[in-house]
Order: sequence, then structure tokens, then C-alpha cells
Amino acid sequence: MSARLGLRVALRALWTHRFRSLLTALSVLLGCAAIVFMSSLAKSGFATLRKSIEDMGGARLLLVAPRQPERTEKRARSYERGLTEADAERVFGQMPHVLARSLYAALGTKDVMADSGTSARADLLAADDELLGLYGWSIASGRAFDEDDLRAHAPACVVGHETARTLWPDAPLGRMLSIAGARCRVVGVLSATERPGIQLGFDWQKVVLMPRTTAIDRLAGVRESSLIIVKMDRPESNDLVKRIANVLLTSRRHGIDDFTFYDFQRILSRFYQVFTLMEVLTGCLAGIALFIGGIGIMNMMLVSVVERTREVGIRKALGASPRDIQVQFLLEAASIALVAGLIGVALGLGLCSAASALITRFMTTWVASISAEATLIALASAVTVGVVFGWLPARQASNVPPAEAMRA
Repeated sequence: MSARLGLRVALRALWTHRFRSLLTALSVLLGCAAIVFMSSLAKSGFATLRKSIEDMGGARLLLVAPRQPERTEKRARSYERGLTEADAERVFGQMPHVLARSLYAALGTKDVMADSGTSARADLLAADDELLGLYGWSIASGRAFDEDDLRAHAPACVVGHETARTLWPDAPLGRMLSIAGARCRVVGVLSATERPGIQLGFDWQKVVLMPRTTAIDRLAGVRESSLIIVKMDRPESNDLVKRIANVLLTSRRHGIDDFTFYDFQRILSRFYQVFTLMEVLTGCLAGIALFIGGIGIMNMMLVSVVERTREVGIRKALGASPRDIQVQFLLEAASIALVAGLIGVALGLGLCSAASALITRFMTTWVASISAEATLIALASAVTVGVVFGWLPARQASNVPPAEAMRA
């Protein structure tokens, strides 16, 4: 029997019992849809997070943070504690491969009082004039504070988009605010900046940035909590810069290691591995539905073999070989799995597009992405499930003796 004839007979048999075939196909259909939908959403989330990280420098960033020294702590009195402007300038100012560096302190969430009497909560940053450009912030209105403001210890500040909208819905520029007991005048408002999944000790939308020199005059703990953030020309330069900086900083501190490095290249590498593993696990969990669908296909085909025993006997009496019978039943199982897989993939793609459109309304930085790998795996798995779980019924049908089948 030719493959075309076998396929025609298989499709006719499935159409004859179309309601039962539909119910059997549902689990395979839902399994494929779940694999495509969940894997694509996971890939979209990963792409969104990766874009946010890359927009601010990604693996090219190196963070130098203060810590308690592990040895000779008493000798720490011989120099100025905390990371300073001199450290940032003399260690990283002329170092090769360094594109930008900034010194800032995240001082936590504080109560903010506007001159209008409106209050809010915002994260206070004491920063230099390089931080905005390094982290990819842009000014929506007004200006950023500059070197002149830092030298003059000016009572100026730049506020985040959400903070400005909460305190002054119309005209925030030139207004006064009080935060942590320090007063400053708003000279700039940041653009709406979303960095989903990136937490560096502050909310990207609800911040107040004050010149570091001004904050040192008015607030406590600025020097001790200051960080140096450095951006390299490429991730491969991180190790070299880190080794040189470690020697120079240790020398400036008379051998005391009261600082530590956070290499974003290594952090992100481990994070990406974990995220990829989560994406695989998500697809595997969705694939359980495919396994259940395979059991359903086997059950339907076993029932079909019992119901069509006489048909099998007649075909064998007319000259059909056991292989022909086996191929026919395998084609039936594979056909129902393939059709269900195609419909499931289309459903998964449609759900993913709808979900991405909905998420984009609330998160403008969402990167919609389709997992082509998951689509191919879903289709291949559906056909494989149909063949594997259809093999036993097909073998049982091919082994039915013709004489016994005719008496059924």
C-alpha cells in the first residue's frame, strides 16, 4: 500500500470519529500552545531585561563599593575613609579602556516636601556631573547640574519623572523642595526612564539627585557610602582595569582592603545562565501537557483497533501486509498529533502577540519576541509523541490474525 493511500485511509478514519479525534487532539494542542506561549513570554522578558541592562552599559560596568576591612582596621585612621573624588580621578581618570566614571552615594528613600506643601517619597542620590550620562538618564526639561554647581556647592537638584509629577503636576522647574533636612532648587527633570528588573538601590523614576559636594555639607554618611561606577570600552577590559585599580586603591590606603569590586560581566553571565535554565524549565513544564496528550492518543488508537478489528481482518484477507496495517495506524496517530500541533503553535503565537500588546500598554520598554526554537520543538515533539504513543496500538493491529479478525 502506498503512503498516499495509507494517509487517505487514516484521514478518513479520523474524520469518521471526528468528535473523539478532536477531544484527543485538545491535550496535544494545548501542550504545543503552552510551550510556544510560555517560552516566548520568557524570551521576551529576558530580551527586555537584557536591553535595559545594555542601555546603561551592561557587562562593561565595574562597581567599586566600600566595605569593612578584613585586616589592619586600626590603620584605616591614617587616611580619609570612603571612596573620594581623588580616588575616582587618580585611579580611573587616565586609565586605558575606561570610557566614563562617576562617584555617587545612594542615601536611601527619604520624605520629600515641596514648596507647595505636597509630600512624597523619593530615593536620594548624591552624585557628580557624570552619573546621568553613565546610567543613560536624559533630561526632559531644564538642565543637569554641572562642575560649576559642584564647585559652588550649589543647592540645586534634578528630580525623577514620577517625583516631579507627584510634587508639581505642571511646572516643577525653579521650585524648592526639602529632603532629609536639606533644601534645594529644582534645575532639571529627568525623562521617564524604565529599567525593569534592575535594582541598584534606587527607583529610576522616583529619585532626587543632588550635587555630591552639596550633600556632604548638609547630610551625614555621604563619604562613607560613596560608590565608584566605571564604564569600559568592552567587557574584556574589566579584568585588566580591576587588577590595576585594586593595586592603586590598596596603595592609596596603605595596604588596607576596605573596598570591593562588582564585575557586571561575571554577574550578568551567571544571571543569563540562570535565566536560560528557567526558560528551559518553563518549556519542560509546558511539555507535560504533550505527554498527557500522547497518552490520550494511545488510548484512542487502542479503542480504534478494537472497534476496527473486522476491518483489519478484511484488509488482510485482501492482501494487506502487517506492515501496511501498522503504517496506517501510525499515520493516523501522527496525523492527529501534527494537526493538533500546528493549531497549537498558531494559538500560542496568537496568545503571545496579544499578551505582548497588553504588557506594552503598561511597560513601554517591553521587547516582544517569539521563540523560534520553542515553535520548532513544539511541532517536532507533537509528531514524535504521536508516533511513539501510536506505535503500540499500530503493532497490536498488525498482529491481529485474519481469521480471528473476520469472526469479530
